[in-house]
Amino acid sequence: MSFIDGFKRFFTPKNATNVNVSAMPMFSLTGESVSPDSAMRQSAVYACVNLISETLASLPIKIYKTNWIDDRVFLPDHNLFYLLNFRPNAVQSGAEWKSLMAYNLVLNGQAFSYIQKDIYGRPTAILPLDNASMSVTWNADKTELLYYVGDPLKMSGQVFTQNEIMHFRGLSKGIIYPLAPVAYGSKSIGLDQALSKHQESSFGPNSTRNSAVLESPNPVNSETAKRILELFRNSYSGASNAGKVMFLDSGISYKPVATNTNIDMQLIENKEASLTDICRFFHNVPPALIGYNRFASYASVESNVLHFLNFSMKPILSKFAQTLSRDLLKENDVLKYEIAFDYSSMLSGGMDATASYITKLVQGGIISPNEARAILGKDAMESEACDQLFIQQNMVSVDQMSKQAEQKTVQQESETAVQKNFAEQQIKILKGLTND
Repeated sequence: MSFIDGFKRFFTPKNATNVNVSAMPMFSLTGESVSPDSAMRQSAVYACVNLISETLASLPIKIYKTNWIDDRVFLPDHNLFYLLNFRPNAVQSGAEWKSLMAYNLVLNGQAFSYIQKDIYGRPTAILPLDNASMSVTWNADKTELLYYVGDPLKMSGQVFTQNEIMHFRGLSKGIIYPLAPVAYGSKSIGLDQALSKHQESSFGPNSTRNSAVLESPNPVNSETAKRILELFRNSYSGASNAGKVMFLDSGISYKPVATNTNIDMQLIENKEASLTDICRFFHNVPPALIGYNRFASYASVESNVLHFLNFSMKPILSKFAQTLSRDLLKENDVLKYEIAFDYSSMLSGGMDATASYITKLVQGGIISPNEARAILGKDAMESEACDQLFIQQNMVSVDQMSKQAEQKTVQQESETAVQKNFAEQQIKILKGLTND
């Protein structure tokens, strides 16, 4: 790239960009301002985003050589395997980078990273980019995406091509217009913010809820009222004064204020409804997995985990992996290699279920004993037999079963012929004895 080209890219006019509105605050009908930061202050939003991003970050990304039909070989020596799982850049681990990308993808509907390449076009580093500084637009011919990194309002920044930027997209109504959950769910999130503020005002230090009223038959000035309250607080308030007999003079009477439990229950129900509504916007995460266990049982939690894997995580993992293939593999390598998440660890249950699962894999000739030990975190055995595949002998193929049936038929026919021949010989002998 020449100096003039670099100069043009750095000072691209502002109107050549499409301003990223996903990072701008939205306003709900409750009057609450909803932004990515304020949304993450709500426990339901934080739990959903944290669950998905940390789950994705915990799964290894594997590189396979494949023909997409029946041949698939894991390549641990591939440079992308090290880059994606261990050191995407100089300051982040693989888990940290994956977690950050998943966080932006789940919360804002898209995530960005800059791809640093060597002179041969091979990725050497992946640097995360802030969503708030990103804008996306088409080029003049609408054949390629352009990415503006910087502050469009100050006309400072740089433009990159789509070959230089890794762009993760969630659900969207177009290539450059993501349906950001924090924006489209602003009504539900804003309602949850309003309910949280109501809780704080009702139960916080500035709450106006009174537990009781001291009533005097005669008017008292402010100084006398303060003195009476101070004496009452010191004598009868607090755990150390619980159970004491009250003595009130000057005709003062103590009247407890009954709490309105209906209002409290209604607030709790509204918070529960708000929580489940937020879960719908964030990939339909089961509420039981973010701590709402009111109606959960062991069986339902187990089914929720499978629901989370199949309907919440798998679509995200599929899009994430295909984006990596599109942006990191060369065009002629896309059909030779596959980038995929290994989520087998998410399928493991209790110790009994895990033991039964691994036993079936070993007995079925799917994995070797050493591979089974690796799943359990055990060291490999040095015996060569532990690296071999085994299969139970009572398991035979259909073709082999047919051959065995044919062999059995031939053997039965041979045995029948021998028995028939023996019987005929016996008859001949008996006839000869009879004639004699």
